[in-house]
Amino acid sequence: MINLPLLAKRLERPCIAVMRRQPNLNKIEKAIHRLPQPEQRLEILRQAGRIYEYPPFYFQVCGAEPQVSAQVLRRLTDCGYGYVLLTLLLLPL
Repeated sequence: MINLPLLAKRLERPCIAVMRRQPNLNKIEKAIHRLPQPEQRLEILRQAGRIYEYPPFYFQVCGAEPQVSAQVLRRLTDCGYGYVLLTLLLLPL
């Protein structure tokens, strides 16, 4: 599990976690409770913040505004998801 705020801080760049569809948080929480350190994992999930919906994107973002992030995602992808994180990491500040 990625700590999105910590990743953004360490990279000194905005970071976006992109999902193909709106996640079912109840199912995710149930699954996390079957793993080691569930409370720590749930806290990491909460720290990533709100899940934004800008069709066809569902994402969490740290270090940038959601509306700007949605515009960037639209320009970087042709199918709504993919290798966006790698692309964003390569962008100059």
